[in-house]
Amino acid sequence: MKKNNILVAVVLLLFLGAITFSSCVKEFDIDFDKLSDSVGINPTIAVPVVNASLKLEQFLPDNEEVNQYLVVDDAGFMTVKYKFDLTEFTAGDFFPKTIDFSGPSLPEMNYILSPQKLTLGIANPIEKGEVYIADPKIKLIITSGIVMPVQFEFKDFNYYKEENSDPLPLIFKGTLADNIIKLNTPTTVGKTAITEILIDNTTSNISDLISALPHHLAVGGIVSTIKGQPYSVEEDSKIKVALELEIPFDIRLKDFVMTDTIEFKAGEDISGQLMSAYMKIIFENGFPLDINVQIDMADKDYNVIGGLFTNALTIKSGTTTNGKVTKSTSSTNEIDLKDSEINDLEKTKYLIIKGTLNTEGASDDKSVKFYSTYSFGVKIGAKVQLSIKNN
Repeated sequence: MKKNNILVAVVLLLFLGAITFSSCVKEFDIDFDKLSDSVGINPTIAVPVVNASLKLEQFLPDNEEVNQYLVVDDAGFMTVKYKFDLTEFTAGDFFPKTIDFSGPSLPEMNYILSPQKLTLGIANPIEKGEVYIADPKIKLIITSGIVMPVQFEFKDFNYYKEENSDPLPLIFKGTLADNIIKLNTPTTVGKTAITEILIDNTTSNISDLISALPHHLAVGGIVSTIKGQPYSVEEDSKIKVALELEIPFDIRLKDFVMTDTIEFKAGEDISGQLMSAYMKIIFENGFPLDINVQIDMADKDYNVIGGLFTNALTIKSGTTTNGKVTKSTSSTNEIDLKDSEINDLEKTKYLIIKGTLNTEGASDDKSVKFYSTYSFGVKIGAKVQLSIKNN
C-alpha cells in the first residue's frame, strides 16, 4: 500500500517556491510504502514517515541559461543575473542616404531603438502581502565603434506585471533625472569605447520595478549625434547596445501569501479504512523566514469542506546574528485527525494550500540576505489505525 505524503511535499514545495526560482521536491524520500498486507484487523502502526534535510545549494541550477544565470559569491550569497543583447547597428543604418560619412560639421541625426521586450521568466505567486528586493541593478552597456560624438536617451522604460497588463514606467532621478547621457567615443577607426549606464536605487525607483515581480520589461531609446564637430566615419562601423540585470537575494517578505491547489487522489483509497491518524512534525529551519501553512480540503467542485488541521503549521525562523542565520530553530507541530476530519478527507478531491511568509525583521522594514548554505530539515512520525479487509 503506497501513498505519497502530500502534506509534507506541498509544505516544502511551497516553502522553496517562495525563495527560489525552481523547486525540486524529488530530493525528499517521502513514502508511505511501509504498511504490510499481513497485519490483522484494526492494526495500529507507528512509522517514521520522513527524516530529510536539504541545503538551498541543492536547488541551484548547475547550467547557465542563455540569458539568465545564478552567481554565488565566496560567502554563499546569491544573485540572479540576466543578459540581453538589445540591438546592433552600423553607421550605414544611422546615416540617411543624403548625408556623407565625413564632413566639416556633424549634422543632427537619430537612431531609434524600438522598445525591446525582455522577459524575465519570474512567476508572480503573490496573492497578497509585500515583497521587496533591496538592491537590484540594471546596467545598460553601449559599445561604440563609430568615431563621432553621440548621446543616448531613454524613450521607453516600462515594466509589465502580467504579459498583457498596462505598462508602468521606471522613474529616473538623481544623475539620470535629465535622462540624456553622453557616450564615450573611440579615438580612432577600428577602436571601440564602452559606456556603462548604471540604474540603481540612487538613480531610479528600480526596487519598485523588480519588487513587482514583473513578467517582462520594455526598453527603448534614441541614439543621437552631438552636432557641430568635424567627422569622418566608416560605413560599417557599429554601435552595440546590451543590458544586464542583477537581482540579489536580499529581500523582505511581509505577510506574503501564496495559494496553490493540488489534486488529492488518496481519498478513495482510504475510504472506510482509516480509523485514526496522528502525526508529529518537527521542522529545523535554518532560513531567516517565518512560515505558516494551512491546508483546506475541497470537493470535486472546489468547495472547501474542512481544514486538514485546526491550527496552521508554524515554522519559526532560524536565529540570526548581524542579518545572517547562525542557528536553526526547531518547531514542533502535532496533528491529530478527528473523525469528522477523516470523513472529510475521504471526500476530498483537492487540497488547497495557503502559506504566509515573513522574513526576519520584516515588521521593521528590514530585508535579509539568503545564502546557498542555508538548510531546512523535517522529521515526521505517524501513528495510524487502519481497518483492513482481507480479500
